[in-house]
Amino acid sequence: MAKKRKAAAGVATARGSGRDRQVARLEQRLARLVKDEAKRSRQLDEVRARQAELRAQIADLGAGGGPGVKAATEVGAPAPDGPRAYCMREKRKVTIAGAERVVLGNGRHAYAGSCPDCGARVIAIVAAGTAG
Repeated sequence: MAKKRKAAAGVATARGSGRDRQVARLEQRLARLVKDEAKRSRQLDEVRARQAELRAQIADLGAGGGPGVKAATEVGAPAPDGPRAYCMREKRKVTIAGAERVVLGNGRHAYAGSCPDCGARVIAIVAAGTAG
């Protein structure tokens, strides 16, 4: 009979440690979800800020200028405030910070620099007629 009691006591401790591991796994999952929630909350705040910015731009366009208010620029020339490129991280066009003219491996000319908001590398290829 003593053997049965010892075996039962060993099973109880093994079950207890299994529960501890399960609790630890669940706590890790909970911590990951809390971290993801914080990240998504920051992303949502950024999206709302971009929406407000776009609404302000729409309001400015609706209030004053119509089409053709800005002078047309030469094809491939940098915009008056600098060359613009598409930022893959932010999914929008941005003015290139620290833009410099570069020649790509295939011989094409481009402006390279970084996104002013997120710091990602951005490149704008220049039209063939403006290589000089």
